[in-house]
Amino acid sequence: MKKITTISFLLFVFILSSSAQNEKFFRFGLHGSPSIAWLKPETKSSESNGVRLGFGYGLITEFSLADNYSLATGVESVYSGGKLQNVDTAGMKTSGTYKVQYIEIPIALKMKTNEINYITYFAKFGGGVNMRIKSIGDFSYRDSSGNSVVGFPDETDMDIKSDIRLFRISFLIGVGIEYSLGGSTSALLGINFNNGLTDIFSDKDIKAKNNFVTLNLGVVF
Repeated sequence: MKKITTISFLLFVFILSSSAQNEKFFRFGLHGSPSIAWLKPETKSSESNGVRLGFGYGLITEFSLADNYSLATGVESVYSGGKLQNVDTAGMKTSGTYKVQYIEIPIALKMKTNEINYITYFAKFGGGVNMRIKSIGDFSYRDSSGNSVVGFPDETDMDIKSDIRLFRISFLIGVGIEYSLGGSTSALLGINFNNGLTDIFSDKDIKAKNNFVTLNLGVVF
């Protein structure tokens, strides 16, 4: 316990000392992020069946650690998911579109250049913790010949919360630019890759990770 307290105190002192040398210790902003999401299956009976367009938005916060380094975090609402096709032992194919909404808290180290002609280039990497708040699915059932299966009508907007795990852990990496609008205000343009590290399904027969690429558009102050 003493070691944890000591480390926490030293980290606090380091952040405060860094902020004293940097006028822009704290920055915040807003962003919107259109995305392309897909599911990466890890079971032989499942295969990816296409991508799904998604969207995200949220609050950006940055804490400066040094002149060209900062801790980037925030709170985001992320609409993700993907498409899977599963084949059972009888040959029936289940095609599903999974629409999952998460609240994500990203934590990343952001590294940036000095400003060059109003433009600052940056790269960042870190991780994210996602909590599922909504999940629905559309499903169709076909036999080995591609015909509808009697007793298994197509389903839309099914509540599948019980099928999707509550938490998702991810690895984040991104690059982008900031264009100075005057003072500490900048327009933001970036591309991020969000790589899922954990299986999103609670069903033992289906295992898949959720990945997505986002285009970030925003403003920071």
